[in-house]
Amino acid sequence: MTLDVASAPCKQVIVTGDAIDVTQYPWFKNNPADASRYINMGSVFLYDEEIGPNVGTYRSMVHGKNRIGVNPEPGQHGWLLLNAKRRRGEKFAHCSIAVGPDPITFAVSSNKMAALGEDEMLIAGGLRGKPVEMVKSETNDLLVPAHAEMIIEGIIPLDQGMDEGPYGEMYGYMGPKKPDNFFLEIQAITHRRNPWFINSFTGVTNDMPKAPFVAAGFFQFKKTIPHLTGYYIPPAANGTTVISIDKTMIGQGIQAGQTVSANPGGAKVVIVVDKDINILDPQRVLHALGARWQPSAHIYIPQTFQRAPDPSLPRRGVTSKIVIDATQQLPGEGGPESWPPVARTMLEEQAPESFAAVDKNWSKYFGSG
Repeated sequence: MTLDVASAPCKQVIVTGDAIDVTQYPWFKNNPADASRYINMGSVFLYDEEIGPNVGTYRSMVHGKNRIGVNPEPGQHGWLLLNAKRRRGEKFAHCSIAVGPDPITFAVSSNKMAALGEDEMLIAGGLRGKPVEMVKSETNDLLVPAHAEMIIEGIIPLDQGMDEGPYGEMYGYMGPKKPDNFFLEIQAITHRRNPWFINSFTGVTNDMPKAPFVAAGFFQFKKTIPHLTGYYIPPAANGTTVISIDKTMIGQGIQAGQTVSANPGGAKVVIVVDKDINILDPQRVLHALGARWQPSAHIYIPQTFQRAPDPSLPRRGVTSKIVIDATQQLPGEGGPESWPPVARTMLEEQAPESFAAVDKNWSKYFGSG
């Protein structure tokens, strides 16, 4: 659904020409060692005549008043699109960056729910249950979310680049300086009268917003792992993924873990547990490792591709991986002939009234004071 300019909140203020100064806005420098302030939660809109549209979340280093970086990593859809244009001899690509779109649009732009060339905004509309209202950019034909806080428009030169970084990565380490990265020459900035500014506090926090990745990961892997019941990346545990399955057959744990480990985005360690384990609770996951896993129940992958900025990689893009099958092993997998009952389950079945009694008396014995 396309709105006219007059009714689009992101067009309440329009800045062009000599008035452009992206440095006047309160972008964060998360870490003292970062090369500059960064716009790190923008949804970057691109289009290629042969490939189609793309929306991705790529950080943008603030280089100056009218110039910011655009940092799709090698292999990401934006990187593939821009390099396709470059190979055909095109000199620039139009680009519009939406800062602070609605959460569903941001979530879709931050994952791989769409194949390269598919329209992510159609997926966003489907998840919302109604179309995302869009509006045409001021300086190009790209449609952008009309209710975003800000739109930064311009062109990306394809025959030149600028150094980018260093930048505090989600692993808690400083990423390296990257030579000749893509950058954007800003031609217009439009925004709400009092825009909100969104930031991902990577670096010192050892983390980044993961909800889009978790939701997209479950959506993606449920297609190929029908017995998948949960998918989670624990806070500050980048490179580790925990999944739960409804295990009924020999080998399902290892098979599910191998499928997830094939994702180049960050699953260096994949832990597979049974569906009764709450994968949001680290204690329950560690309990499964201690009480259900035998170290023989794993598979080691000595070398494979890895796109994540993992500081332990021996060389960029190459890693080893491990799948840990912490499900209850069946006899045919080398497990015991039978597993004893889980004490917590027995409590729930044989003394269900105890939970209500605890809740009733909790404030009496452990008051908030």
